[in-house]
Amino acid sequence: AVYQDIPYGISVKGGKALVDGTESKTAFYGQQVTLVPDAAETGKEFESWSVEADSTVIQITDGSFIMPAGEVGIQAVYKQSTYQISIEGGEVLVKNQPATSAHYNDLVHLTEKPDKIGDTLDYWEINGQRTTEHQFRMPAEDVTIKAFWKRADYRIDLKNAAATVNGKDASTAQYQQEVTLTAVRPAYGKEFVGWELTGLENVSGLDTTKETLKFLMPANGITAKAIYKDGVYTIKIIGGRAESFKTKAKANEIIRIFPDDLQF
Repeated sequence: AVYQDIPYGISVKGGKALVDGTESKTAFYGQQVTLVPDAAETGKEFESWSVEADSTVIQITDGSFIMPAGEVGIQAVYKQSTYQISIEGGEVLVKNQPATSAHYNDLVHLTEKPDKIGDTLDYWEINGQRTTEHQFRMPAEDVTIKAFWKRADYRIDLKNAAATVNGKDASTAQYQQEVTLTAVRPAYGKEFVGWELTGLENVSGLDTTKETLKFLMPANGITAKAIYKDGVYTIKIIGGRAESFKTKAKANEIIRIFPDDLQF
């Protein structure tokens, strides 16, 4: 009787089989078969080999196995790669959770955290590229992020008033800059009462009865409104009297006056 070696089939999904250094879809019993995975998709990496359920049983060690006397079915298993994120001057959120890593194409959110009061974000530098956006899609590589700062300009919203900073009219100011508020000249018959202020609750020493206020700008926007009331003025009549014996009146109010009774 004459016997010959029988080649058995090798099916590899996501890769290829090498026999004696040459790609092959068959091998003889006892031959060493080396498995080579295909190049991974962007954002993925080879993890392991999986033997299919209907395959002849084999033991894969370091990407190789000894061919059994039967057909072999193998599949390459890939997993998502994890890329590291380091950040200076902020916090990273991925899927609404603080994160130090992400997978390819994950949406990464950035929140700035300035060290100095009165600073605000100027721009981010992500792997050397500038951006002012607060989110990006994770690339297939590790990412280094750094925040760069500038002094924040805080709004000064005014009504019936003017503001100056360094002697110039201003609608914004930076933290700790000296701001001067001046109530505008009241309309005819009106008198200044005081100020209605928001955003200055933590600033001490303000006399809101004064028409001019000076303070150091806090690290937030402010609103300032000068409040006025109708002026009340004294009536003084020599040789007569006002109707109903009034001694005070508002501007533009009509006052009837009468002379005193004549004495003979």
